[in-house]
Amino acid sequence: MSNKPETNAVLIHPSKQVHSQITEVITGLLNGLPVTLAQSAFTTEPRVLVERQQHVDSKGLPLQGRSLDIPQAFTLVKRGDACFIKHEKSGESVLLKGVNCRPVTDAAN
Repeated sequence: MSNKPETNAVLIHPSKQVHSQITEVITGLLNGLPVTLAQSAFTTEPRVLVERQQHVDSKGLPLQGRSLDIPQAFTLVKRGDACFIKHEKSGESVLLKGVNCRPVTDAAN
């Protein structure tokens, strides 16, 4: 891992390709569990929570009752000129290629 300090960040002008790359990275960090992210993910806040999708019946009620799964948190961070998605639980981070982001301060969040 780099010795460069990391700061929380948000995306600058994300494209559909950036959104697809982030979705693929998070899916990979969750060992292949498919995710659906809002187009606005990481555009105003550096952190996104991902919950497991519940299976529902024809009335929209959960098949297995209330889910006790803990949402997984991901943070967009900037190290030097590079942007990374960091899985908070594991601490693992993945470089985003061709993605522009800007640091945010805690006071802005």
